[in-house]
Amino acid sequence: MNRPRPHLSSAGRAPGRSHAGFTLVEVLVAMTIMAIIAVMCWQGVDGIVRARNASQHRLEQVLRLNTVIAQWEQDLANLQESPAVPGFAFDGGTVRMTRRADKGLQVVTWSLMPAPEGSAGGGGVWLRWAGPVGDGVHYGSVSTADGVVYTLDSLGCLDAFDASTGVPLLHRPVSVDSGQLAAGLTSSGVAIARHTVYVEAGNAVVAYRAA
Repeated sequence: MNRPRPHLSSAGRAPGRSHAGFTLVEVLVAMTIMAIIAVMCWQGVDGIVRARNASQHRLEQVLRLNTVIAQWEQDLANLQESPAVPGFAFDGGTVRMTRRADKGLQVVTWSLMPAPEGSAGGGGVWLRWAGPVGDGVHYGSVSTADGVVYTLDSLGCLDAFDASTGVPLLHRPVSVDSGQLAAGLTSSGVAIARHTVYVEAGNAVVAYRAA
């Protein structure tokens, strides 16, 4: 018995059938799945970034702590008793130490200050102030201007220190600029006027001005 064969179009397909595309529901489901995957990926990346930032912050804290501890060890290892200033003193809020330096003695203070409002971790902040180095024969005057302390040491060098922290800012032999040995053992000291620092150098006066 011969069955009738379906009539095929010229394209080789049976009439009434075609390639079916995605329905609207399928597209919406696919977009929803992609959105969920994107959100999960974003949360993962955000977590990685947050963890990295927290680790970096903790590492910086550890490095600062190691620096403070190393400075404490240096100060304590170089304590020096002096008839004028005790080697170690504590008044309940500030530690004062007299330590040996390259050219003489130096007074160093450590103070624990309250942490700024809003800072993480609470506690306090350690501040270190280091005074200018006092050598055994230097008795020249000290001049201060714009938060900087200037003095002429016994080697004829102009020294400058930050007045609030004691950090050295300048150590320059005056003879380099004058061609004469500066009178480091005199009490002439340093004079400041009109943003200019004047230093006696033998029979001359050298003037320094910030660039």
